[in-house]
Amino acid sequence: MIEKEVKLGAGPAFHLPNLDGVVDGAVVGPPEVLRLETVYHDTPDLRLARWGVSLRHRGGEGWTLKLAPASKTEGGSGALERSELTYPGGPKKPPEAATAVVRAYIRTSALVPVARLSTVRRADEILVIERGRVALGGRPRACRVSESIGRDAGICNRLVK
Repeated sequence: MIEKEVKLGAGPAFHLPNLDGVVDGAVVGPPEVLRLETVYHDTPDLRLARWGVSLRHRGGEGWTLKLAPASKTEGGSGALERSELTYPGGPKKPPEAATAVVRAYIRTSALVPVARLSTVRRADEILVIERGRVALGGRPRACRVSESIGRDAGICNRLVK
């Protein structure tokens, strides 16, 4: 899956504005409080991070591998586009399939836990259905707009403006 993401700074008093007329079909869902437990894995000398790659396990979600972005921005929009792969599995050891994808980065080094994050996130979800694509977003201090399906950044660009 290709993820396109734009992160914007937002203060603690931020509330989503009315989106009527900004994007046809935009629906703002009720806020949700998320408690996330995330463990990032890398080599002891952080080879994945140096290449812009991340491998994490998040409770309730499984494993996520984000590969280095193809480019930092798309058309000056500030959108980050990169491949995201997901794998099922427990938290103790990265799946072999994920390890195989990053083998060129890690070579013979082992993947070990390098960071543990406990986060409480208030998420305001924006759903936009356009030509079969869905955009989701929301965080209290870093508003996130992300397209998970397709390669057209149109939805993200219109929501960010």
